[in-house]
Order: sequence, then C-alpha cells, then structure tokens
Amino acid sequence: MLDYRQTAVDWAHDPTDIIVLPVGALEQHGSHLPLDTDTTIANYAARIIAEHFQAALLPALPIATSFEHSGYRGTFSLRPETLMAIIRDLSREAEEQAFRIMIVVNGHGGNFSLAPVIRDINRQDRPLKILLAALSAPLPDIFATRSTGAMDMHSGEVETSIMMHVTGRDYPAPPSGGRQGILEQPDLNTFGIGWLNDQGVPGHPELASREKGAAALDIIFRHEIARLQARITMLRQNPRYHH
Repeated sequence: MLDYRQTAVDWAHDPTDIIVLPVGALEQHGSHLPLDTDTTIANYAARIIAEHFQAALLPALPIATSFEHSGYRGTFSLRPETLMAIIRDLSREAEEQAFRIMIVVNGHGGNFSLAPVIRDINRQDRPLKILLAALSAPLPDIFATRSTGAMDMHSGEVETSIMMHVTGRDYPAPPSGGRQGILEQPDLNTFGIGWLNDQGVPGHPELASREKGAAALDIIFRHEIARLQARITMLRQNPRYHH
C-alpha cells in the first residue's frame, strides 16, 4: 500500500487505482477520551482497509461536522456544505490522478453530509466512484460485546474499549458515565449530546476493556471489508450509477 509518508515518486510508480480517505472529528468525549478520538479510530481503520486492498492512504480530515457537541470548548465543526465541498475537491483530485475508487472511512456518526455528497458524485457517472465505510454502523454483533443493553451512543463502553485497544492505553471513566438519556441517534438533529448528558457521555465507559475493543473492531472489519470487497467487484463489472 501507499501512504502520505512516501514520496511522489513512490506514488507515481504504484499502479493502484483505489484510494482511502479517513474522516474524523474534533469534539468532546467526556473527561476521559481525547478530542481527536474519532480521527484516531478513523486513521486506524483506514490503514487496515488500505492494507487489505493495497490502496493509497490519504491523511485523515481531522475536523468535520460535530454540531451535536456544540457548547463544549475544544469541539470544532465545519458546516455540512464545507465538508461536502472538501469531498468534491478531493475526489476530483483523485480522479485526475487515475484513481477509480475512493473509500471514505467515516469515524464520526455525526458526519451525516457524507452520504448525500457521495451519492451526488456517484450519480454523475464520473470515472471515479466513492464507497462509504461507516465505522459507527449499528451492527447487531457489536451489541454482544457490550455488558448492557442500554444506549451506548458516545464515549461509552464500545468507543472507550476501541480506544483502549487502538492506543494501548487505559482511560479511567468519569464518575457520572452511567447517567443517560433515552433518545436515539436520529434525535441528535433536535437535541445535542449535552441535553442527553451534561458530562457529554451518554454511555457506560466504566464497563470498557481492551478485549471488548478488539472484539468490536474484529466485527467491524469483517463486516466492512466483506461489504467493500463485494461493492468493488460490482464496480469493476459495471461502474455506472444508472442502468
């Protein structure tokens, strides 16, 4: 695979036509996880995906759309229109460099604007097509890695466990980590994370472990790599959006 630490000569001589773009976020994750948690996880996942497909890896977008975390100092957001424009610009650059498939690895569930801009680019039937890999997809098997059936939306058991595994560090949970609201993720269009939990942690980080993080990532990678492989095969056979 290629990555951004190699030279332009390396990139010029590599025949891959697949490129991977991680998209993270810069937002509060309570008192126990760093602001760049989503970017850290997106980078980790994108590298594994790039290695699997022998693709080129771009550096992560470290700031995206985190309006649901407004009110917490340290959280920064792009407008959805800005994020969409960045995807348009980078996909055009990739297309001009003979890449034909871009995999966008989304590490933040609040980056809702990625899906419509990807759909709009794909429907134009340009030479490059974009696939979206969503690390926060609600896979049923991941629920089995949790100790509770309660909501675990943000900075909770699963996300904290994944960070423990990815970074090799422990993250002591905040005392109020277990207090939760009762809303679902789509409700974040109406209510912010601070409405759910004033500590910014609607979940159970006190139940996290490195073993759970490894198990959750194994499920995510098995699902996403198989799904991406199937879609890449379909695009190789017929890349057109329309019939």
